[in-house]
Amino acid sequence: MLGRWGSLAETSKRRREWGFHWLKAILRRRGSVGRRQIRHDPVRHLHVAAAPAAALQKAIAAHERLVGDLIAATVVERAVLQKLYQSAGLAERMGGLSSASSAVGHPAADAFDVRSEIDARLLGPFEVSYRGRALAPWPSQRAASLLKFLLLHRERPVRREVVMDAFWPGSTVKSARNNLNVTVYQLRQLLRAQEPSRTHIVYDAGTYRIDPELCCRVDVDDHAHSVAQGHLAADSGDGPAAIKWYREARRLYAGPLLEGDTSGDWYIETQRRLHFEHCAVLERLCALLLDRGEAGEALTVGDELVGTDPCRETGHQLLMVAYAALDQPQLIVQQYRRCEVMLRRDLSVEVSEATVELYRALLGRR
Repeated sequence: MLGRWGSLAETSKRRREWGFHWLKAILRRRGSVGRRQIRHDPVRHLHVAAAPAAALQKAIAAHERLVGDLIAATVVERAVLQKLYQSAGLAERMGGLSSASSAVGHPAADAFDVRSEIDARLLGPFEVSYRGRALAPWPSQRAASLLKFLLLHRERPVRREVVMDAFWPGSTVKSARNNLNVTVYQLRQLLRAQEPSRTHIVYDAGTYRIDPELCCRVDVDDHAHSVAQGHLAADSGDGPAAIKWYREARRLYAGPLLEGDTSGDWYIETQRRLHFEHCAVLERLCALLLDRGEAGEALTVGDELVGTDPCRETGHQLLMVAYAALDQPQLIVQQYRRCEVMLRRDLSVEVSEATVELYRALLGRR
């Protein structure tokens, strides 16, 4: 246990010092002009030749599937699909597409309404629908958990033994197999009621998976895409685009992965990873907002960050900077004291020199 706490303290120290350097950079850059962004027209040389209607329909279907699989299509793919719609005389479908130029830096949900058969929310309270209709009532909680498992592992088949070990680790092989067969049957019956002609859960050579032909949209994938795009924009110096993507990631994170699920601990590692990723998004978003002078929203995001991870010292630092921007010196003091209490109580460490230096610098400005 001592080793574990020592590791946490060391990680906290490195993170605090890194965050302080970031905050100092924000203070130095306050009021500076961001780097100029160079954009280009990705469809300038795009030409869609005349083609038979069947070929156009096939091309449209292929690009629609690509959009669905990627969740957020690239600007080029949206432009290709737009050109195909124009050539096929399907102008009514273009309402779901934004122009290539306006789509840059915007979350995918605003640019294209992806049509999916299974739409699932696994972050926070569990919700799932089939072609817009909520799946209910559930024959058992285990059937709901099995669908969650298969949605999170839908990219490849999962061995039957892996599923059995995840849900019935203490059972005999025979008992676990029987339980799995019953649960798969229940889930299949629920899905078959939505579309009787389809085999939604595929069994092949000792493996299970969701039918790969099903178009599934899962909030975990949308969240991962928004985070990745936010990091990409931030690292390239495009602050406004990074803020848009980070806001979208924050919106999508409605709570811990599989919140309240009691089927086992098979998802705990992923749940922790997404928790830390969410904290990193909040931290970056808060810093970017402060950099742009949006202290009010930064304060809201910083409060959420500290509420999610009370011992994240950089969160307290960001809040102190936000209070300074709002000319609230008494709240700077309160936040500093709160940081001291949290670190002593939960980690048995003192605030870092970086936080002390920042605290004095913010109060010394007055």
